Amino acid sequence: MTVASTTLGERGLLRLPASVRDEVGVEKGDEMIVIAAGPGRIVLTTRNAIQDEVWSAAPARDRTTNVRAERDADNAAVVARRRRTKARVSATSEEESERIGASLLSRLGA
Repeated sequence: MTVASTTLGERGLLRLPASVRDEVGVEKGDEMIVIAAGPGRIVLTTRNAIQDEVWSAAPARDRTTNVRAERDADNAAVVARRRRTKARVSATSEEESERIGASLLSRLGA
C-alpha cells in the first residue's frame, strides 16, 4: 500500500500522486466516484471497481437461473389460481343472476 500526501487546490482540485495512480491502475480519463464517508473522510474509487464488487457479490450463474425458474413457476401458479377464482366467481354470478331472475318472476306472478 502506497501512502502519499497531496493538497486540495484553490478551485477544489486534487492531484493524485503518480505513485498512487500507478499502484491502483488509475489513468487519465477514468471515471471516478467520490463518496463522503463521514467528517473529514472521502473515499475515491473508480466506477469499474464498484461494478466489479457488485458482480462478485452476485449469485453464481446457475443460482440465478434457478431463481428465474422458480419465479416463472410461481408466476404460472398465480395465473392458474386467478383463472380458477375467476371461473368460480363467474359460476357464482350466473347462479346469483338466476336466483334474482326467479325471484322477480315470482313477484310478478309469472
